[in-house]
Amino acid sequence: MSFVRVLEHRRSLMAVRDMRVWLIRIAWNLAIDRRRRIRPEQIDDIFAESLAASDVPADDALEEAQRMRSVLRELERLPKGERHALLLSAVDELGTAEMAKVLDRSESAVRALLFRARTRLRERLEKGVVR
Repeated sequence: MSFVRVLEHRRSLMAVRDMRVWLIRIAWNLAIDRRRRIRPEQIDDIFAESLAASDVPADDALEEAQRMRSVLRELERLPKGERHALLLSAVDELGTAEMAKVLDRSESAVRALLFRARTRLRERLEKGVVR
């Protein structure tokens, strides 16, 4: 779908300053649109299990999948801005400047969002004793 969007805007490509950020912004917006259609409780066990290591004993893999489900559940409970900043940082591995462009915020605002998101997530997971 991202490529379709690029093709739709091919005439304006020369005006794009940072192609990487522009492409990430397209993919990000599409992901947000898709995510709006999926409720948090629809995160399935298969996805959580796919995040768990496959080279460990079955009982360890099951525990790790349960931890992943807890992390995903708590991630969904974060405020939208914090969740988006954390995902861009952890999943897309963007730097602060790139995240600021994608989220249309200042770099200091992005750093604050990341700090709050990490702190809130850590506290919630420790409260639930997810190890």
